[in-house]
Amino acid sequence: MNSVIVTFGRVSIVVVISVMTGYALSKLRFPGQGFLFVLTLALSMIPAQLTIIPLFLLVADYKLLNTCTALILPGAVNTFSIFLMRQAFLSVPDDYIEAALIDGASHFRIAFRIALPMVIPMLVTVVVVNTFWTWNDFLWPFLVTQSDQIRTLPLVLAKFSSTVMGIQRSGEVMSAATLTATPMIVYSKWGQSMVSVL
Repeated sequence: MNSVIVTFGRVSIVVVISVMTGYALSKLRFPGQGFLFVLTLALSMIPAQLTIIPLFLLVADYKLLNTCTALILPGAVNTFSIFLMRQAFLSVPDDYIEAALIDGASHFRIAFRIALPMVIPMLVTVVVVNTFWTWNDFLWPFLVTQSDQIRTLPLVLAKFSSTVMGIQRSGEVMSAATLTATPMIVYSKWGQSMVSVL
């Protein structure tokens, strides 16, 4: 249940932020737009390991350790997803945007009601990729959780395997690993079928 909550929460926030930011970087005109896009690309080149200590200190300062919030919020902004959505929105013709603006629609409504349905395959890609990353994340949950009640499946599987491996019960470890991987296998097949249909 922890893995489901964390995965659903983080992916939902990533999708909303990526859609809004990608739309703004591709269809709006404002000072510093090019600089913000270059900054987004530059931030995507920073290894995640370099940000772990500052993020951990920030989470600790806000007293969020050992909570679902600590597992969800630090990964809520994903530069790779923003880049994908920005590139997808560039393929949407500007004529649709201009017509909607003339009809009185806001940019928020245009982004989610007009532009987003045209880039559903890329949206599905963003959802599937971020779901895999969040579901399989080990290092960050390992750092910010202390109790078994808040740990995600990869941590529980690691603890279980270290407990039973000393007594040579590898069959149980493989069964647990299969149960952990099964939702992602089913999910990947669903994602592939959705992209092929769309």
